[in-house]
Formats: sequence, C-alpha cells, structure tokens
Amino acid sequence: MDNFEVLQKAITETKYLSQENSYRYRPIMRFFYHKYEQAENWLYKEDIFEELKDKITNYTLDDLERDLAFLVDNLSLTTVQDVKNASSIEEFNLKRLRYQMTDYAIVIERMTIELEELEVKVASLSPKRFEVLKSYLFQLKNMDTMTPEELTDLWERISNEFQNINLNYQDFLKKFQESKTEELLQSAVFLEYKNKMVQYLKEFIQGYLNQADMIKAFLKQLPDDFSVHFIAKLEQYQKDTPKIYPDFNYEKFNQVNLGRWKSIYKWFINPNGKCEGDRLLDVTSSIISQITKCASSLIELHGNMVQRKEEYKHICKLFDRMSKVSEARKLSNAVFGVSSVSHYKGFSNCKTDSLILSYEVPPTMIEVLPNDKKIRQEKRHSIIVDKSLEKKEALLEYEKKEQEKREILEKFVSEKIVNLKGNVYLKKEERQYLLNLISRARIDKEAKEPMFGLKYKLIFGDTKEKCHIISEDGVFVLQNLQIVFEGES
Repeated sequence: MDNFEVLQKAITETKYLSQENSYRYRPIMRFFYHKYEQAENWLYKEDIFEELKDKITNYTLDDLERDLAFLVDNLSLTTVQDVKNASSIEEFNLKRLRYQMTDYAIVIERMTIELEELEVKVASLSPKRFEVLKSYLFQLKNMDTMTPEELTDLWERISNEFQNINLNYQDFLKKFQESKTEELLQSAVFLEYKNKMVQYLKEFIQGYLNQADMIKAFLKQLPDDFSVHFIAKLEQYQKDTPKIYPDFNYEKFNQVNLGRWKSIYKWFINPNGKCEGDRLLDVTSSIISQITKCASSLIELHGNMVQRKEEYKHICKLFDRMSKVSEARKLSNAVFGVSSVSHYKGFSNCKTDSLILSYEVPPTMIEVLPNDKKIRQEKRHSIIVDKSLEKKEALLEYEKKEQEKREILEKFVSEKIVNLKGNVYLKKEERQYLLNLISRARIDKEAKEPMFGLKYKLIFGDTKEKCHIISEDGVFVLQNLQIVFEGES
C-alpha cells in the first residue's frame, strides 16, 4: 500500500462537517466557495456577516469571529493581515484580517455539493462515450510529433472520458442491486417500459462491441516501452511549467499517471483473465435476462388473475342459487376442499429469492401411507441375523490397536524425561499423547498421566526457541520444554 504514513494522519479540514456548530460552519464555507467560483478569494468578516446574519437566528459578529477562528485552527481557512489599508495605529493593532479557503477545503466543499446532488444524479450507459475514447486513444499514434503541452491536454481528455465511463456504468449497475429496483421489477408498472429498458441495454452492448474490438487492437499494437516514453513526456511538460512550489513530487506524479494508463489498458485487455469490459457485458446480459424473466412472470400472473376473476364470479352465482345451507356446504367441499385437512411443512426446493416461473421449481415428493388397515401396506418382518462373529473380530481388532498404542506410549514413561527441542519426529499417536499431557498440566499442576497413573511436570525452556513436532499428518510448533515423570509405572 503506497503512502501508508499519509493514510494514518487525520484530515482536520473535514471537522467542520460533523461538529455541534456545523449548521454555522457549513454556510460559511459554502459562501466562501461561491465567492471562490466568482474569483473573489479574500473576504473580510464583515462581508461574511452581512450574508449570514439574516439566515442564522441570533447570529452575532462575535459568533462569526469564533467560527472563523475554529475554521482557521482546523486548516479550512487561511488568513492574512490587511496592513495596506490601515489608516491608523489602532486599526493596525486590531489586526484587520482577510480570509481565504485552503486547497483542501475547496476539494471538500466540491465533494459536499456532489453528495447533495447524488439523489438526482442519473447514471447512463452511453455507447458514444466509447467512440469518443477511441478517437482520443487513436491520436496517441502521433505522440512523437506532439508537443508536451498537446500530449498533456490529450491525456487529460482521455483520463476524464475513461473516468466518466467507469463511474457511470458502476452507478447504473448499482441501481439494479438496490431494494427499490427489485420491488419495481416485480410490480405491474414495470411492464410499461420493459421493452425500452431492454432495447437501451442491447444498444449499449452493441455499441461497446463495435468500439471495444478496435480499441483492443490498437492497444495490442503499442510497443512494450510505450508507457515509459509516454510518462516521460508528461513529466517533461511538468518540468517546463513554472511552479510556485519548487518541491514538486515528480515520482508521485509519474506513479499516478502510470496507474491511470494501466487501468485503461486492463479495462480492455487483461492477460490474467476477463477484462473489466467483458465483465460489464456479462452483468448487462444478466440484467436483460432478469428483466425478461420478471416481465414474463408478471404477464403470466396478470393473465391468471384475469381468468380466476371470471371463475370466482361463476362460483358466486352457484352459491347464490343454493336454497339450503347443507347444499351450500356440499358445494363448498367440492370447490374449496374438505374442512378437515392435513398440513405438511418442509423446505422449499426453490433455490433463489428472485421471482421465477412456478414450473421452474422442482417438485417436493412426500410419501403418505393410508390409514385404512385393509389397504395399508403389510409390514415386512426382518430376519434376525447372527453378527456375533463380526463383533468378535471388531473387538479383537480394537484390542490389538490399543495394545500397539500402549507399547508405543510406554517408552516415554520408561525414559522418565521427554525432551521437546528442535526437530522431533513422532508418530500420530505419540504426538496426541504428549499434547494431551501438556493440556492437562496447564489446567491442573498436580495432574496424573491418564494411562499409567504417574505424576509429571513440565519444564519450559527459552520462549524464543521453538520445537517442531514432525508427524506424517503435518508439523506442530510449540515452545521448547521437558516432560519429567515421577514414580514407577
């Protein structure tokens, strides 16, 4: 991660957005921003107060001075003392100040305006943007004949066009993942403009395919060292341009531009898998399928409701003709089923939450046996099979394994001391036995060995030295230690 130290620093310039007095700080900063757009960079406090005094209740000049001091302390505003227009020593001592927005504050205020307009922002998928991007990229063929200024201007247009494409398609696809869109797709209102939406997406796919092939072919024809010469020319233009601050970070400038170029290249060509453009086509195609499926389900549902409405009218007429309640009950049983029913609960075979056709859901099969003894299936009596021989063989096999395990573990007890240092090769049973001893001793210092009934203790070595227990099923790492057994087995 680049510039990790920078990421760990707080951005104090944003404090005015979330403070208790933000209802006063934000109008001040917005007024500064509007004046900045009108090329009025330096403002007096009297100008600000004249603008805000009628908009903020009980707002005084002292309140404004405190607010401006807060914004200056948090680097949102910068000040300069106006000594040129001071007509007396008293005015000079009063430090008549002028205020200006910092560079950070200008960017932050632009961001807040963009956030406010986010609700009315409309994302679009326009295939013409790819045509414009292609025309800009093809101009890079004449890079050697361009001046650094012309190349820099062309690069800015390429970057802005690519950024617009990326943001618009991401915003558009994000809209289809919102809950509001899901509800809209399942509503009857959606049927009115379903065809327009599908046609819009198909035109986008066709437009992208027409331009993407030519862009991919152009990018593949570029030499391997194209990006090196390209970035070098951009850097040369920056070096030839006079700068107020001499400590311009050319390394960071080259890194940012190289990252932008690689992003454009990978958007159309990705040697390690699918490029972003192909993913966009897949997602767009799936959206078309989703729209078509939802529309088909809504049409089917709407048609069924129309047919059922006529059926309900006919049933109501039949009930109206019934003169007795007993006859109405017989008709009810025939139409709606018997009053005493059995309910079965289970898991649905539907594997998605989306609206799908009913015939696409796999059926659930439930076996039901009749209650009538005459037609109930006869129970089949199973014959008792003698399995004593298999049980005996299983018992002998178990006793054999336990005996082998006991012989393996008995050697640890006979040696009295088990050293776990460096690389130790153990069988699976030996490793499990020793780890069990260590776990028991950590819980109870007077624990006894479970198989032979001996007391034991743990002696730990240096914490920096590690022991590697190597078995056929892996390697276990722990601190160096000794297990010392006390008494006789």
